[in-house]
Amino acid sequence: MQFIIVTGLSGAGKSTAVHILEDIGYYCIDNIPPTLITNFITLCQNSNIAMEKIAFVVDARSGDRIIRLADEIKELKKNGYKCEVLFLEANDEVIIKRYKETRRKHPGGTGGLLIDSIVAERRLLSEVRNQADYIIDTSNLLTRQLKEQILALFESRTKFENLNVSIISFGFKRGIPLDSDLVFDVRFLPNPFYDPELRTHTGLEQPIKDFVLGSEATQNFLQSANLKAIAKETTNNYNKFIEKDLILENLNKELQEKNKKLANLLRALENGIFNDTTNDRMRELEIANKELKEKIISREKLTIKPLDENVVYAYLCSFKDLDYSLNNAKQRLIDMFVNRVVLFDDH
Repeated sequence: MQFIIVTGLSGAGKSTAVHILEDIGYYCIDNIPPTLITNFITLCQNSNIAMEKIAFVVDARSGDRIIRLADEIKELKKNGYKCEVLFLEANDEVIIKRYKETRRKHPGGTGGLLIDSIVAERRLLSEVRNQADYIIDTSNLLTRQLKEQILALFESRTKFENLNVSIISFGFKRGIPLDSDLVFDVRFLPNPFYDPELRTHTGLEQPIKDFVLGSEATQNFLQSANLKAIAKETTNNYNKFIEKDLILENLNKELQEKNKKLANLLRALENGIFNDTTNDRMRELEIANKELKEKIISREKLTIKPLDENVVYAYLCSFKDLDYSLNNAKQRLIDMFVNRVVLFDDH
């Protein structure tokens, strides 16, 4: 059996960590008193229920009993249990911000300042932190990044089980499933419903498979050549709806005008026309030019760039060439397609 003790500061992301561990097959017990951990393990070993991976969440909600956690960890390891400790923390400013956003009460709060409760909790958990196998500072982590770190620590040792792609065929006239992430309209493929001999069959039967997969339209759709058509259509539709950035357009026009004026002044200098006014004007234009270029660079960072059809095509092809026997390939597919792929037709 594998055991993980998830602990750390309140507001550091333990609840998120538990959800991630549950997704990779851990049975999670939240807010268990430290003194009950050994009893629970003994109960699991003596029961008929198979629980190979268990995660315990122990933190300041246990009150003064949390000081027993360090001794429990030592005892578990002494008795030969494979027990790992994951400690989550964040800096004071981030924790205070998170509590202000959620408006929840700190488990160590006594009505005083929040920072005092955080400092007291750090002291209380200092010995446990010293025993931790892994320490993650979540101050600057997005949920996705925290997930990546936890999966890197605990998922590689277990069978890959969180690839969840559901492919559903349904009647479009009855509505798209509410939880669909991607919907592919395949109504252009030949429909066996309109063949009287095939109408009574289902998509699980061989005659239907032969009818649909035997068509040229289906084969073209399934071949990589069709990815070019998908890339082209995606690019055209996306780029069509990108609005012009009028601010950026006006900045570039203004820069062009300034450049023309600078060019005129340079010609005047070449012709021997030079005085204090010309010199001052030259400096003004150079400063204005520099400021405009900085504004344009800043604005371009905010501007949505058009898609390149070749880039989209190459990206789609990269999924076709992946070796899905490898975990990192499966994870990439998950990150791209989330949980659900949906197909629909009219019947």
